[in-house]
Amino acid sequence: MDLRRYSHIVALADDLHYGRAADRLGLSQPALSRSIQAAEQDLGVRLFERRGGQVRCTAAGEFVVARARALVLESRRFERDAALYRDKQMGDLVFGMGRFAAATFLPPMLQRMRARYPGVRIRAHATHLARLATLLRHGEVDFYVADARSVAPDPEVAVERLGRLSVDFYVREGHPLHAGAPLRLADLMAYGLATGPLPGHVQQAMAATLGLPSAQAVPFAVECDDALALKAIMLSTDTVLYGSAAQLATELASGQARLLRPVDFEPAASHIAIVSERARELPPIAKEALVLLRDIAAVAHAAAA
Repeated sequence: MDLRRYSHIVALADDLHYGRAADRLGLSQPALSRSIQAAEQDLGVRLFERRGGQVRCTAAGEFVVARARALVLESRRFERDAALYRDKQMGDLVFGMGRFAAATFLPPMLQRMRARYPGVRIRAHATHLARLATLLRHGEVDFYVADARSVAPDPEVAVERLGRLSVDFYVREGHPLHAGAPLRLADLMAYGLATGPLPGHVQQAMAATLGLPSAQAVPFAVECDDALALKAIMLSTDTVLYGSAAQLATELASGQARLLRPVDFEPAASHIAIVSERARELPPIAKEALVLLRDIAAVAHAAAA
C-alpha cells in the first residue's frame, strides 16, 4: 500500500467525516471511500465504521492510524529534507586540512560555511598528512587541503592546486626590530620565534641558515597549532611570528603588524592543493564548500602579493 493511501486514512481519522476529509485531500467523496475500502482490503481489517451518520475508528483502525500517521509524517520530513539537501541548506560536510593550511584557511572557511549554510553539520579534521590520506581512503572525509608536494602520486587521487602560500616573519607595530638595519634570521631568533607546524624542508633551511648542526632542531620559542593564539602572542609581546599574510590581513591593513624579511633567509612557500578521490561524486554541499575555499585561497594570495 502506498503512502498516498496512508495519508487518506490519517485524514479521515482526523476529520471523522468523509466530506471534510475529501475536501482537505482534494478528492471527491466517492474517491476517498474507494481508497479507504481498498486499504481495508489490503490490510484485511476494518478501519472505520459508520453509526448514525458518524464515522468512528475501530480498534484495528486506531492501531493502523497511529502507524500510518508516523509514516506520513516521516515522509513529509523526508521530502522537506531532500529539498533542503538539494538546495544545499542541510547535510553533512566532512573535510580535512593539514595543520599549516588550517592556520590560514580553516577559520574563514568555517565562518563562511556557518554564515551561509547554518543547517549544515560540519566536521573538520586539522591533522597531519598521513592521517588525512587515511581518512580520504576510507571515505571519512569528502576532501582535504594540504601541501601538494607532500601528496604521494596516486592515479585514484585528484590534486587541484590552489596556488602558493608564502610564509614570512611578522612583528607588532613598534617592535624594536622594525626600524633597524638589515636583519638576519639570528636577529629575529633573539626575540623568540612563534610558529605553527612547519614542513621538514623549511625547518632544515632555517637550521642551515642559523648554522645549527644537522641533528639539532630549530629552537622555536612557541610551537602551536592555534593560529589565533600565535597572532595574540605576536601582537602583545616582542615575539616574532612566522606565518602567512592571510592570517594577518586585518592587522596588516590597520598597521598593527609589520613584515620583516631577513636578508639571509628566502621566503618559504606552501603549494596548497585540494585532494579528493577521482571516482567519488562529491555531495552538493562539499562542492559548494570547494567554491568558497577557492575564493578564500584567491583572497589569501592577493593579500600576500
